[in-house]
Amino acid sequence: MWPFLVAATLAAQAAPAPGGLRVATFACEIGGDRTNVLPQQAELKSDDELECKVTLQGVPAGRFSSLAGELRIPLVRGGVRSVASGKFKRVRDAPGKAELEGLFVPHSTWAPAVEWQTATRPRLPLVIYIFGEVPRAAKRLRWRLLLTKRIELDHRPQRRR
Repeated sequence: MWPFLVAATLAAQAAPAPGGLRVATFACEIGGDRTNVLPQQAELKSDDELECKVTLQGVPAGRFSSLAGELRIPLVRGGVRSVASGKFKRVRDAPGKAELEGLFVPHSTWAPAVEWQTATRPRLPLVIYIFGEVPRAAKRLRWRLLLTKRIELDHRPQRRR
């Protein structure tokens, strides 16, 4: 069984991103105005949703019929939870740039995934998975994982970009 797990892990890893494709920005806000998780008692009383925005640079022209992002939260007990997804829109005045705005996650979905090491030092890891839709034989399309980017919201406010 061990060789199967190794092979499955290697197959699940993303190939290098095509060309210069990269995540230029990946930022999340809670309640529209804060970039940090509150202490446990205050956060549990809150009902603020999480909103994330992602910007890609170096998007190759014509290589993918579309690009999509899937926001996942690694769970404390292992595994991951997919919590939001959407398609990127290319920016008209900026060749090679695409944006995905409005990945909204309800408080009841993201708050249980917060890692509470102590009541005042919470952590919320977030990972964006970027997929490209590529043509295949027989005119079918297939989604391919291109890259991932991880950020972490904690008790400290983040600098806004």
